[in-house]
Amino acid sequence: MRLRADLEISLEVQACAMCGADRFETLTTQDRHGLGLATVGCASCGLVQTNPRPDAAGLASFYSRHYRQYYQGVADPSAQYIAEHRKDDRLRYTADHLAKVFDLAAGRFVLDYGCGEGSLFVALRQSGFRGRLAGVETNASFATYAAKYGQAEVHPKLDAFGNIDLVLMNHVLEHLLDPIGTLKEVRSKLNADGWLYIDVPDAARYESVSDLHLAHVLHFTRRTLTRLVQTAGFDVVACETHDPPHHPRSIRLRARPRHGATGTDITPTSPATEADAWAILRRAETRKWRWAIRRRLAGVRALRATYRLIRRWSDWPADSLRGRSGQAKRQGTK
Repeated sequence: MRLRADLEISLEVQACAMCGADRFETLTTQDRHGLGLATVGCASCGLVQTNPRPDAAGLASFYSRHYRQYYQGVADPSAQYIAEHRKDDRLRYTADHLAKVFDLAAGRFVLDYGCGEGSLFVALRQSGFRGRLAGVETNASFATYAAKYGQAEVHPKLDAFGNIDLVLMNHVLEHLLDPIGTLKEVRSKLNADGWLYIDVPDAARYESVSDLHLAHVLHFTRRTLTRLVQTAGFDVVACETHDPPHHPRSIRLRARPRHGATGTDITPTSPATEADAWAILRRAETRKWRWAIRRRLAGVRALRATYRLIRRWSDWPADSLRGRSGQAKRQGTK
């Protein structure tokens, strides 16, 4: 199967990224960009994934040539890009959480795997972190910007680093074709008492086919994320849902490297445990005609401008929307 000519990417049916099985149930055949991607559930472990999907070479080509322009309309990062996409607000929220749950004392070595333009580096510094910061970023333009903007050491591959205290994978794991292999490599770079932090979109709370797109080849729930991390050799300490600003509703997880053989306490998953997430995607399939109409309407310039105006209006402070009557009501309930 070949996608649109401008993307120059072919898709192939591949084994399940978590359990290696080769039987799937199709849940929906629509996606955000109308590429006709199939989102399926593994008939063995229940993991939701894009299948057929690109191979490693195809996905690498997509990220190097199309990803930033296709999703965010930029080839190079800038202060304007950060402000328009609310990267500063979003990553400040993440940094504040990290400061609460991890010991980020001076001397710690923190690595952001998939650091983008470096906004998380800046947010961590603003939260008081004074240790060593580094990142992995394959896009050369973004890596250069992140190193300068975040005052960090940035390389395209993880093998440049070692003895890491904390690895952050903030909305990265869902992009990976070999998540278990990548996590095993991360584990080999962590100190014995190191930590792994993962944040991904929550497939159990998807709203429409807009949550499905080529960049995200994996779709996790709390159970499947926990199982995958355990399979890679980690002990999961915490896994919870949360709602980050200017980002999809998500799951965040903390884990430590397991010492010794893989245990028998790996979280079991199956189509039955993932039934709720599967049902959400099946409903999206029955309503995909609505999304097709919305995509056509989005192509009308006047409607796009109106939509952006509504979005800006909806982001105004609540007090501005409620007016004096709202203020009086709140005062009466104090």
